[in-house]
Amino acid sequence: MPNQLRALEAAVREHDLGLSDALASLSACFGQASSTNYSEVVYGTRPGWSLTVKYGKRGQFAGLDTKRDLDDEARAEVLTMLRGRRTHRVATTVLFSYLPVAGSWRYRDWFQISAVPDTFPQAEYSMAGGYPLPHPFFIEVAYSGSENKQLDDYRSAVATREATRLLSGVVRHIDDRLGSYPHADWFIPIDSGDSTTHPSPRLGWLGYALDDYHRVAAEFTPITAETRAIPHDPHYGYYAKRGFTVGQLLTLPETVEDALSTYRDLPALDQDRFLHWCHWLNHAQQISNLSASASTIAAAQAIEALTPESPAGAKCVACGREDRLSIRARVKKLLEEYAPGDEYAAARQELYDYRSKFTHGSSLFYGELRHSAFGEFGPRSWIERDLSHAALLAARTAGVNYLLGLGREPSDLSNGLPKSARE
Repeated sequence: MPNQLRALEAAVREHDLGLSDALASLSACFGQASSTNYSEVVYGTRPGWSLTVKYGKRGQFAGLDTKRDLDDEARAEVLTMLRGRRTHRVATTVLFSYLPVAGSWRYRDWFQISAVPDTFPQAEYSMAGGYPLPHPFFIEVAYSGSENKQLDDYRSAVATREATRLLSGVVRHIDDRLGSYPHADWFIPIDSGDSTTHPSPRLGWLGYALDDYHRVAAEFTPITAETRAIPHDPHYGYYAKRGFTVGQLLTLPETVEDALSTYRDLPALDQDRFLHWCHWLNHAQQISNLSASASTIAAAQAIEALTPESPAGAKCVACGREDRLSIRARVKKLLEEYAPGDEYAAARQELYDYRSKFTHGSSLFYGELRHSAFGEFGPRSWIERDLSHAALLAARTAGVNYLLGLGREPSDLSNGLPKSARE
C-alpha cells in the first residue's frame, strides 16, 4: 500500500471523533460521493482527487482502495481535514417539555438548558382538551467544531442529539424530536373559535423554527446570580409520581448529575446501550397518544436494551442445552431489582406478557381494536390503562436506577438511591 494511503487509512481508523465523523470529514473535503454497490463509496471525481472507501459484508470499514491514488495537494488537504484543529463551540437549539421551563441549569462543561425569551412563541396554556402541551426551551451543547461549515454543522448535530436523547431519558416530561423528519399535517389552532363555532383546520409543517432560534457561540450563555435555578426534587418521588398538575413547572431529579456523570464514565459500548434505552423510552412517550399498545412495546424494548446477557449455566444432562435465563426472566429480574415498589407491580408481573402478544400481532389493548381506547367504564379498561402508564414509569425508573447502580450491588439501592447519594 502506498505510504500516503497508509497514512490516510490510519487517520480514518484512529480518528479522535469516531469513524462517522471521519466519513463526514471526507464528504466535507471532496464535496460529493457516489456508490454503485454496498462494498465501496467513491469520494470525488477529478483525476488525482478521488478516494475509495471499502466496506465489508456487514458494512464495517475495511480500508481504502489501493488502486486509487491522491496527488500531493489532495493528500495534504484530506489529512488536514481529518487532523484539523478542533474549535470549542456551543450550539443552541430548541427542545420541548410537557411542563414549562422557568430558569436555567447547566451540567458541567457539556450542556445547559434554559427558558426561551418572552419574545419567542410559547404555549399560553399547560393543557388543552385534557392533553399536555409542548413548551419550547433552549438547550446549549458544547462540541468540538470545525472551520468547515458542513463538518461543523454535522458535529453540532451529533453532539446535540446525544445530549437531548440522554436528557429525555433521565428527566421526565422532555420530548426529544431532534433527528425526526419534518412532515406536514392538518391542525386546528388551539386559540381559534369559541363555544358556538368550529375552528377551521389548517395545513402546515409541524415544527418550530425562527431565524435566530439555532445559533453557535464560543461559550454558554452566562448564568448570573439573578438567574432563576431549575429546582430539584427527591429521586424516588420524582420518578414514581404519575401525571402533573396545571401550572406545574419542569423540575429535575436530585440525582441527575450522578446519572449523567456515570454515563460519561462508561465505555462507548455501554453508552450506546443507554442511548438505546433513551431512544425506546422517548419513542414510548411520543407514540402513547396514537397507540398505547405500541407504547407498551417500546417501553419493554427500553428495558430489554439494558438487560444483560444471561451468563452461561450448567448444561442439561438430558438435552445438552445450557440452562440460561430467558429474556422474559431477565426483564422481570431487572424490574424487580431496579423498579421495586407497588407503583410498578403491574409492570413487573405483566409487561413482558403483553409485549409478546402485541409484538406477534395476536393482541392489542381492548379499547384499541373496535372500541374507544380506554373509554369504557369497566375494570378491563382501567387495568390496561394503568398498565400502559406503569410500563413507561417502570422503564424510566429501572433505567435510571440501573445507571446509578452500576458498580454497586442492587442491595445498595434504597428507594432508588445509591448509598453515595443518600450519604
